[in-house]
Order: sequence, then C-alpha cells, then structure tokens
Amino acid sequence: MPSRERGTPVSGPSQREPLAPDDKPRAAGKEKRAQQAVAQGTLHVEVQPWADVVIGEWQDTTPVTRPLPAGHHRVLLRKGKQTELVDVVIAPNQTTTITRSW
Repeated sequence: MPSRERGTPVSGPSQREPLAPDDKPRAAGKEKRAQQAVAQGTLHVEVQPWADVVIGEWQDTTPVTRPLPAGHHRVLLRKGKQTELVDVVIAPNQTTTITRSW
C-alpha cells in the first residue's frame, strides 16, 4: 500500500461533498418542520346563554369559532363571577368544540 504524507488530503470517490441546499434529504426535513409549525385546527366554543372566551390576550363572546395553531391551549370561560379554565388540544385540520350551559 503506498504511503502518503501527513496532512495530504485524501482524494477519490471516498471523499464526500456536502449536500447542496436543494438536495432532497435536507429539503424534505425542512418542509416537514415547516408544515408542522403552521399546522392549524379550529376551536368552537358555545356557552348558553353566553360567556366571554379568553385565549392568551385574545377575547370574544360566545359563540366563537377561531383558528388556532395545533397543540395545547388554555381557554378561560368567564361570565361575571363564574369562570372555568379549560385545557384543549387542537389537532391539525380538525375542529375541537367546548360546550357549556351556565
């Protein structure tokens, strides 16, 4: 086997070139992460006769239908002194419904 000097770069087919940004393996992973990051579902809330619905800093009065990012959300239902905190998990492309009668 021929010897080579230290520090001499190896050449030939064993050397790998880095993947270009548009190569399939790397691009497929980025697309999947982007789809997961923007996946949306819908929350529908009905309270009879009515209640305020608070999600983060957003607020409205029932009935409410609101798109939300998929994942866990904490929903506050409030009417006067009566309140209820509801944990919901929004699934992508699905509607989650909260129904109450106060």
